[in-house]
Amino acid sequence: MSDQNRNLASPHVGEHPRHTRVAPQRFGEGLSFFLAATLAVTRYVLGGPPERGGSGVLAAAALSAVVAVPGLLSLLARNGPRGLLLVASALALVAVQLTWSVTLPMIVSAALFLVAYLERRPSSQRSAYGTLIDAIAAIVAAIVAGLGVAALFMQQDPVEYATATERGSVGDIITVSEAGLSLVASGAIIAVALSVRLFYQKGRKPGQRGSPREAKL
Repeated sequence: MSDQNRNLASPHVGEHPRHTRVAPQRFGEGLSFFLAATLAVTRYVLGGPPERGGSGVLAAAALSAVVAVPGLLSLLARNGPRGLLLVASALALVAVQLTWSVTLPMIVSAALFLVAYLERRPSSQRSAYGTLIDAIAAIVAAIVAGLGVAALFMQQDPVEYATATERGSVGDIITVSEAGLSLVASGAIIAVALSVRLFYQKGRKPGQRGSPREAKL
């Protein structure tokens, strides 16, 4: 078989073959989703009376979205641009800032996504340019995610409450508007990632899993 035929038969044209080792990446994704679910449940179940009801559900969803988005971006990167892995790594580090008692293990996810990104380095001579674009995208996404996290803690605490059986105060209240702003930030990141992945897949040849365009993102 000629070298040209071998290249056409190879499913990984345009990027380093080691990217097929996805088990660590999957572990990072699973950890991200597990911590997101854990954070949502603990926030709602262990929260005070002001943190229950519809607003409590929205607050839990906003918190968990910050932690789940890195895992989702890693999923999109499996058959998408490698740059999403670098963005996922940066967002995982942002998620660590939510609550150290729950989200500290996101450091592991961040490291695994970064390793997966490095292992998928393209063979193109434009790899340096592509890495720069990836880094810029990661920084911008981290800023947006950071603003979403900051939005969750805009209201001055503590908040006093009174029910038929008790009276007290609760700190770290997340209002509906705060949760909404954070969800908008998370949704914007996901929407852009989906658009980039769609554009990437349209630019590939049918049946081709790797592409020289990988260097761009």
